Parts: sequence; C-alpha cells; structure tokens
Amino acid sequence: MIPKKLIMLERMPLNRNGKIDENKLKEMMKNDYFTDNDSDIVEFIQTNPVLLNEVRKIWYQLIGLSQINLEDDFFAIGGHSLLLILLRRKLRDKFNFNLNFEQFYRQPTLAALITSIQMEMNNCNNEISNDYTYQNHIPIPLANFNSIKFVNLRENLSSIDNLYMIHAIAGTIYPYFGLVSTIPQCFNIYAIEYELNYPSNNLIELATFYAKQVSRKISPI
Repeated sequence: MIPKKLIMLERMPLNRNGKIDENKLKEMMKNDYFTDNDSDIVEFIQTNPVLLNEVRKIWYQLIGLSQINLEDDFFAIGGHSLLLILLRRKLRDKFNFNLNFEQFYRQPTLAALITSIQMEMNNCNNEISNDYTYQNHIPIPLANFNSIKFVNLRENLSSIDNLYMIHAIAGTIYPYFGLVSTIPQCFNIYAIEYELNYPSNNLIELATFYAKQVSRKISPI
C-alpha cells in the first residue's frame, strides 16, 4: 500500500531492547501529528538530516524558490522536463542515485524523493559521495544491447493493438502520463525513456535502435 503521509524523523524511538518502540510512534502521531481522516495510511521514515538538507538545496537551485516544503510537488512548483534531467544528474553525482522517472512522476514530492534515496542508501550501504563520475555512463555499443525497458503506461486485456511512445526531446516520458487518459482504451500503451548508455551517435542510429526493439517486443525471437 502507498502511504498518504510521510513523517520525517531524525531518529526512530527505541525501547530498552533496542527495537523500534511502536507504542511511542503511535503516541507521537497522536500528540504531534494529525491525519485527514482515520483511514489515512501513515508511514514514519527515519532520515539523515544532512540528506534532507542536501536534497532540498538541489531543489532550491533548480526551482529558484527560497522555501520548499516536504509535501511540495516538483511539477506544481515550477519543475519541467529539462529541470527533471538536471535533477537526475545532480542526484546521480551527489548520491550515486539513479532517479526513476516513472516512479517520480507518480510521487513527485520532496518527501517521497528523500525516502527513495534513503531506502536505496540503506539497501546498498551507500554513503553520500562526490566521487561518482560520468565515466560510468559511457554509451554501450549498439551490438552489445539485447533489450531495453519498456515502461508500461497502460495494458488492457481487450486491446486490439499496441501504441509505443518515444521519449520527449529531454529524454523523459513523464509528459505522456497525462496523455494516457485521452487515448482509446483499445490500445495498450508503452513508453521508452532515454538512458545515457543507449547508443546515440546520431538520431538515425538511435531511431533504428528503437525500431528494432519495438519489433522484437512485438515478435520475440
């Protein structure tokens, strides 16, 4: 289930055994926070205040605002596809974190982004570092590619055909999410977003690469 609220904590309350004190969490929620209604799903997230400040600073630089709240929507406060590319690059350089455009479009708040970074850092035991370089993203030769990821925007069991959407000029597919509802339900809709390691010596080569990938998806070998 996707939580409707994220409550950022500097540290989790622990009991004498060193485990998370769930009773204390409930007490904190009752005394210090509120929900819109009793059915709200609330999730407490422990996060590093340094991480919070660093990610917020990146948003300040990109959006140009002096005040950004945890629940602010990136796109609602001025973000767009070009800034999204810059955001991904800054997060990659600073935290070795690869921003998932599809996930970010569905949850574009500062709180959700920080949570995603924190979870990946916890899972991979990563540390905030400036040692990450663009060299790790040198394009892979066309011949070495077996397949690419198709983002499923919509699938329908009664569909009569598939519709494939290629990323916009900035490499993102997020503008298409709002377009899906206007397309007849008889089509399955898939999208391809650009990755830095895709072969792209020129536009013709990249278009040919995409055409072969779509053909392979339609008629797998």
